[in-house]
Amino acid sequence: MSVKLIEKPWAKAVRCLPNELARYALFTVGTSQERRYYTKPVLLGLIDGSHAPMELQFVGPELRQDDLDVFLELLHYARDADLSGKLKFKRAELMKSLGWARTPFYYERLLQCMRRLGQSNLEGLITRRDNGDLIQHRFNFNLVDSFEYKDVNGAMARFWHYRLPVELVKFFTASGFARIDLKRRQALKNNHIAKWLQFYFASHKANNKYAVSVEKVMHSCGSKASDLKTFRQKLKAALKLLKAAGIVDAYIDKDSDRILRK
Repeated sequence: MSVKLIEKPWAKAVRCLPNELARYALFTVGTSQERRYYTKPVLLGLIDGSHAPMELQFVGPELRQDDLDVFLELLHYARDADLSGKLKFKRAELMKSLGWARTPFYYERLLQCMRRLGQSNLEGLITRRDNGDLIQHRFNFNLVDSFEYKDVNGAMARFWHYRLPVELVKFFTASGFARIDLKRRQALKNNHIAKWLQFYFASHKANNKYAVSVEKVMHSCGSKASDLKTFRQKLKAALKLLKAAGIVDAYIDKDSDRILRK
């Protein structure tokens, strides 16, 4: 029996990610050469005492926006495939979608991203609506179950094969994931805070009822800024870029220090 990620595949120009994976420091805005490796579960997000509880724990190497870009492509290739079997992509096509040059440096970068995704374990609880009822789902899986990138002769293959966890199906319900435009994401280039915010905004309704504070964004995106003032300046630049790219028009309210949409 085949397992579909979603009933109706999203468009070619779109990329999608479950809300819970977009709102916390799973894919951080880090840029330093050294990446941390979390050997014990790290609590990324928790909603308790609610009609829709949520819990997200992580074990594995620190993930960043380049890892997310690769994961988005893996989900994209899987959107109309049987998730219970092997999936594949043509290396050159995936590199083109990422905007990466087809050089040894970027081949190695892709390989390292795949390895990190394969080592990244998520555990927790999500709530989804099913025929009007709220249903809780427990989960424990790695972002990539397995992958193969070599030919039988040991050379890097043109086509790579991989498997995604079938548990992802539980995340991709009607209102359970965020959609973004790929070209607009690419317009953000290497502004990691802007790229993180793109999915954060996409995972929420466009209103200011639950406007998020600058301090919470700093924590949620995994920023290593030395202080709140430094991060606030970086956040302002990211918001300016998001507006220029036509993604969202938002600003930091001076009185509340929260991000408000216009």
